[in-house]
Amino acid sequence: MCAATEEHVGIIGGSRTHNELLAAFLAEATGLSCRCEASLAAFRTTGRLPDRGSPVLLLLDCLNLSHDAVLKVVAEELRQAAANESLALFNLAPALTIEQDALRLGVKGFFYEGDSPGSIAHGIQSILQGDYWVSRKILVDCLLHDTPEGHAVVCREPSLSRRENQVLALLVEGLSNKAIADRLCISLPTVKTHVSKIFRKIHLSSRLEAIRRADRHPGP
Repeated sequence: MCAATEEHVGIIGGSRTHNELLAAFLAEATGLSCRCEASLAAFRTTGRLPDRGSPVLLLLDCLNLSHDAVLKVVAEELRQAAANESLALFNLAPALTIEQDALRLGVKGFFYEGDSPGSIAHGIQSILQGDYWVSRKILVDCLLHDTPEGHAVVCREPSLSRRENQVLALLVEGLSNKAIADRLCISLPTVKTHVSKIFRKIHLSSRLEAIRRADRHPGP
């Protein structure tokens, strides 16, 4: 397992041997410190967590869990989550079709049975940088399902600058920070600064909340 430093990834589930191997791979591939525990409660009460200003990703092992069992755990844990904690699901069976319900609860990413360790490592880094790890189709389907008559959403927030409104509109479309940077021809750090300002100015805590706000307050 990873060295006993500040742990930014918690791998939660009963498949200890498999999860230990994944933790070792992630540590080597990303430099992130990881810890495996049987429960989220155990992860939060043992080891050394970073301060609340540093992001922590909790990976919930969904192997052999039913649709309802996964959602129950997600709902319970996200109610107790600290502001710097994100939750993602892995070893997820695609047949569960759980993504839209999980996104609405606050899950930030999905890793499926058969996903390569390299793909998981890439996704973890994206989530820790503030992005979602979910297919654009699923994110758009979630947006359209929550939008009357499936109409696209246009954002016009008077408290935001022109550029911030542009970033918010692309964020609502489901684009990652990198994709927004490429679309607007600006740097990735600039996008992250804009996103932080947007969330602070209009009191958002997640990208999904931005989508819901855009639904409630569409532009002209």
